[in-house]
Amino acid sequence: MKKVPFYLRTSIWKQEKVTDPLHFLENFFSTDSMAGHRKFIGEICETAYSNRIWRKGSPNTLIIVIAHLEALINAAFILRRRQKTNGPAFNPGKGISKFFPADRKFEFVSSGELPRELSKKELKKPLKAFSSFFTEHKIKEWKEILGELFYHALGRGNMHSIDGRFNAIRITRYLKKIIEASYLIHLNNAKEETGEEAGSN
Repeated sequence: MKKVPFYLRTSIWKQEKVTDPLHFLENFFSTDSMAGHRKFIGEICETAYSNRIWRKGSPNTLIIVIAHLEALINAAFILRRRQKTNGPAFNPGKGISKFFPADRKFEFVSSGELPRELSKKELKKPLKAFSSFFTEHKIKEWKEILGELFYHALGRGNMHSIDGRFNAIRITRYLKKIIEASYLIHLNNAKEETGEEAGSN
């Protein structure tokens, strides 16, 4: 019997194997911009930590977003593990300035495409954000957190009633971190494949 990958054994929403995490990132950011994904996650967290009920689309919309986020966590888990065990299996990026040059910074800030949650070290090496993400919570715990976000966003109480592991500010911040770091890695991979400067006209 074929062994099921650990990240799939912890999955609740997305049971598909991530065979190519870099290709997954490409698909993930083809559905919405980094700013769009980040805003959506912020709205889900804000709703889950309040007494309001999710009203942006149907519950199915929320299921799709949570499932895609779980798959993103799986892809990040794989990329981080590859980097730790096999060395640089891919080019993780050489810093934010390559994609967001100073002479176009206002354009990126106004469009919301500039990362906001990453530290200076994480901006230079996005994989560090994956390390801090899985240091904050193990992958299984992140899947549980996604389940709680879904449950409480639909109006079943709010997440402030749960133990201190689910701090609203930290949960929101780290989920946005993984989106921003994934976007930088995606941009770098796109540049490597096309031979063009990602993020430029």
